[in-house]
Amino acid sequence: MNAHTTADVVHGPGVLLGDPDALAALLTDYHLSTEAEKGLPVADASRLAARYLAEIQDPRTAFADDTVFLAVDDGVPAGCLVVTAPDAGTAEPSCRIGGP
Repeated sequence: MNAHTTADVVHGPGVLLGDPDALAALLTDYHLSTEAEKGLPVADASRLAARYLAEIQDPRTAFADDTVFLAVDDGVPAGCLVVTAPDAGTAEPSCRIGGP
C-alpha cells in the first residue's frame, strides 16, 4: 500500500453493502490464504467451509449486522476489516486483508 490508501465504511447495520463483488474477491483471497497457512490448502473457493463460502457468495447477508471497512489503494480494493455486531456487550474485529 502507498500514500494513497484510504479506508471507507462500506456497510453498517441497516445499510446496503457498497461493493459486494470487491468484498467477495478480498474474502476469497483471505480464506484461501488462511486455509493454506493452517496446512489445509484447498484448490478453489468452492471447497471452503460452508460458513466461509456463505460470506463470499453473499456478503450482504453474512455481514448484515456488522460494520465493514474497505481499504482502497489508488482506487483498487486492497483489504477489509469486519467488526461483528456486539455479542454480550462486546464487538469482535476480524481483519481480512488481501487482494485479487
